[in-house]
Amino acid sequence: MYPCDEIREATLRTIYLDAFQLQRPPGTFALRTSVDPQAVAAAVRRTALDVLKDVPVARVMTLSDQVDATIVPGRLIASLSGAFAVLGSLLAAR
Repeated sequence: MYPCDEIREATLRTIYLDAFQLQRPPGTFALRTSVDPQAVAAAVRRTALDVLKDVPVARVMTLSDQVDATIVPGRLIASLSGAFAVLGSLLAAR
């Protein structure tokens, strides 16, 4: 779970702990890089698998992918509203 799952919500206070000292590994961890994230994704995945042999790495997401996934419901509602507006305009014009 991310500190702020909804992009429109206020950001919650967050404490960053060393993930590898916990009894069970958390579900996610973040990595900041100054180069293209996709360029280092394979190396990060290999390193994580080398360090945590029993923990599978399910997916690697960039911040822009996470933001896009967060605003999908809003985009869907906007698209449907636009489609119904066009349909309503066409019906009213008849």
